[in-house]
Amino acid sequence: MQGALLRSRFVGIRRRGYKSVSNDKAPDVSLVKLAWQENRDPECAWLLVKLLPAGDLAPMKAEILPRLKEGWKLSRLFLKLAEFDRSAPDELERLDHISFCYVLAKIGRTISNEKAKDFVERSATDERLGLLVWSIGKMGLWEVLVWIQQNLPEIQIKKYAHLAPQDAQSLEPHG
Repeated sequence: MQGALLRSRFVGIRRRGYKSVSNDKAPDVSLVKLAWQENRDPECAWLLVKLLPAGDLAPMKAEILPRLKEGWKLSRLFLKLAEFDRSAPDELERLDHISFCYVLAKIGRTISNEKAKDFVERSATDERLGLLVWSIGKMGLWEVLVWIQQNLPEIQIKKYAHLAPQDAQSLEPHG
């Protein structure tokens, strides 16, 4: 049944197949690999990240990576790849520095204080700022945490400034 769903020419039907495989306690990974070769669906890429061992996933990284848009999916991919190649997360820095810091924290690596501060400043408007701060703490960068606390008012101003209208007068009623 799953094979028929995964081979469908209709993406909606394939998505049902991906969901079925995802819920299966003993999924047939060969069906997922075949679906990947035929369609390159983002949902299939995510299933491969979840199901394949790091050694099988590593040679497919270049194909899978463009299909993973969310930072948490990137994190999961690079956490798994780090099991196979400790330097794998280094590529993640240029893609998503918050996910990069999270992965490093999870695998017990760290970054410089200067780089961490730069990432915080660049991430002031990102909704995942809290994850970045957690990652910095997990890395043991206490000096950076103190710096964040001391600079929190400025960081918050940056965070919320992009939500305010650029020209408040343009919102006033004209009469």
